[in-house]
Amino acid sequence: MSFDNVIESGRRRDTRLGLFFAGLFILFGLLPLADLGTWGMHIVILVMMYTSLAGAWSILGGYTGQFSVGHSAFFGVAGYTMGIMMARGISGPWGGAAVGVILAMILACLVGVCTARLKGIFFTLTTFALAEILRKLSLFQDNLTGGPLGLSLVLPGVTKTQFYYVALAMMASVFLAMFLLERSRFGFYCQAIRENEDAARATGINTARIKLQATVLSAFFTGLGGAFYAAYIGVIEPDVVFSFNLSIKIIILAIIGGSGTLIGPILGAAIVIVPEEIIRGSLGGSYAGVSGIAYGLILIVVILLKPNGVRSLLAFAIPHKRD
Repeated sequence: MSFDNVIESGRRRDTRLGLFFAGLFILFGLLPLADLGTWGMHIVILVMMYTSLAGAWSILGGYTGQFSVGHSAFFGVAGYTMGIMMARGISGPWGGAAVGVILAMILACLVGVCTARLKGIFFTLTTFALAEILRKLSLFQDNLTGGPLGLSLVLPGVTKTQFYYVALAMMASVFLAMFLLERSRFGFYCQAIRENEDAARATGINTARIKLQATVLSAFFTGLGGAFYAAYIGVIEPDVVFSFNLSIKIIILAIIGGSGTLIGPILGAAIVIVPEEIIRGSLGGSYAGVSGIAYGLILIVVILLKPNGVRSLLAFAIPHKRD
């Protein structure tokens, strides 16, 4: 295949991808007109929120190969910052969200600098320790964080439809970032680090800088998700927003859908979140662990049958940069 044919094939793939995602976002944009009801709208909002979080993690874990299990740290910092600022009357939700996201990015800078030479299990353990430290601090800082009970937020006049379109905009921004990442020099550097960091460094790539930038970008979108969660749910608790379970759930969504792919996050969220919420809504609190068992079984089946994620089943229809 000649160079011109390769370029033309890439353009056709990008066109197909653009059309697919344009149609997907138009569909999501029209869903509120279908009278989904309060519960249906809630499920779709959660799918979009977790899609954004899984996509944010995939920027670092999927494309760059830095396996973080502490993304709840960025999520919780943004959420708590927004909650504290609103509770003390310092700012409204938009100002609190902006400051929260900035603090999440600053935290990511510190993490990136401190872990510049770490990889593999050592990086993973460091991110886990960070989230656990923040969880412990928030539990015992009653005057600031509300302690174990957390903080409650009230956003009067904000409708579920408005939350829906904010979640849609957040999801679209994550997809756009991933799309541009795949086609940028920075994205190629990230993937080179994922495949072989030593070889990437030997070719002249500043691996420490690239990993730092990927960490900050991932934290930016995770912080957005944390601020949105705080505003939407209205309650921020340390054992939820800083929990290990949240970090693992985000990773599971990315892996089930296909880590390091555009379509992976939304596939993972749809496959896991929809049945999880239906089971939780149908069975109530009497069988609280059933939903967790369900997505655990889904993960096992996907890893055994499709280790590259469910996205590999759709390769014929949804092209990807690796194809």
